[in-house]
Amino acid sequence: MVLDPLLRRQAGVISRGQALRAGCAAAAVDRMVRTRRWRPLHPRVYLVRGYEPGDEARARAAALWAGGGAVLSG
Repeated sequence: MVLDPLLRRQAGVISRGQALRAGCAAAAVDRMVRTRRWRPLHPRVYLVRGYEPGDEARARAAALWAGGGAVLSG
């Protein structure tokens, strides 16, 4: 799958925008969420099935939700 390298880098977290830019159709993203293959963590930010919802995933999800200019510290 074309998203695999991105998902590995981001601990299984992906934003809707990233998925669309990578070539996924909006209907495909909606289907992944509806069938629970992708679990919403924040609005338009998902954890893909098979990845653990650990600290790294939560931090990455927060940064993706905050937007492109966001900085996460701590």
